Amino acid sequence: MKKFKPKMSSVSLVSCFLYLASCLLPIASNGYGEEKFIESEANLKGKECIPIEADEMQRRYENKPLLFDNMFIFDIRPLAAAVKGKSIPFVKQTSWDMFRVKYLHNVPMWRGKDVYLVGEDTESTKSFCEEMIKKDYGVNDIYYLKGGIDAWNGPVRMPFKDVQCDGLDSNEIKKRIDEGQKVYLIDWRYPDDFYNNGHIPDSINGYGREGIFGGIEDMLRGYFRFRPIYIKLIIDNAIAVFIDDNEWKGLHRCRIEKRASGVIDKMYYLKGGIENWKGALEKELWQQPIVNSQ
Repeated sequence: MKKFKPKMSSVSLVSCFLYLASCLLPIASNGYGEEKFIESEANLKGKECIPIEADEMQRRYENKPLLFDNMFIFDIRPLAAAVKGKSIPFVKQTSWDMFRVKYLHNVPMWRGKDVYLVGEDTESTKSFCEEMIKKDYGVNDIYYLKGGIDAWNGPVRMPFKDVQCDGLDSNEIKKRIDEGQKVYLIDWRYPDDFYNNGHIPDSINGYGREGIFGGIEDMLRGYFRFRPIYIKLIIDNAIAVFIDDNEWKGLHRCRIEKRASGVIDKMYYLKGGIENWKGALEKELWQQPIVNSQ
């Protein structure tokens, strides 16, 4: 006797298929999403966000060669909070928009180094870090300070009004050089004036031969380019002398650099500015490079 097998209509078959598909879709979606997550993690090449306690970060910070050679610390708080409130010396204030600047991505000194982030609290700083990791800016690791700026018990910047700089004239600078001291002459005039109108031999232009691009890029260029000099000021018998059109501008730049770098000793300004330099000047033909905005 044959068993009776009910036939399923085409409509029933379609309904059954749709039901099974609806059951399996979340599983498939989760699996696909997880696979994409794992794949994106692999593309990060081992980089990760690492929480760091304030005591450990301070220990590394106080190791000056490490601080100036391998630690790049960014304060991600809003500018008003970073300027008016508690702030760590030798920390660059930034924002997410600044990290989108193409120039920053190509800074050779930053790539392959360790980055430390300081924010208002742990969660906001970690979120910032995670966004940086996704962008893969070419850093080794990104650390974020647990507890935010309030957890920091190390050195803090003094108010700008309290930062003082001494001046040196031409004879005093030449005497130090003759005595064998390394003197870094950093001229912050615009490149057109520095190169075409003349500069002190062996001096360095603050903007570099690339010229003036303005805003964020200028600030970042100066910050990264002069880190090696600050190392020399720490470990060697060296000084830095800041130069500008006049004495007031040189003094102002000196105070900016001293405060930004933790009020380092051995920073001076040229008395009277470049016009009062008693000595030869070098000239080089220079014009503003054409910048490709694409």
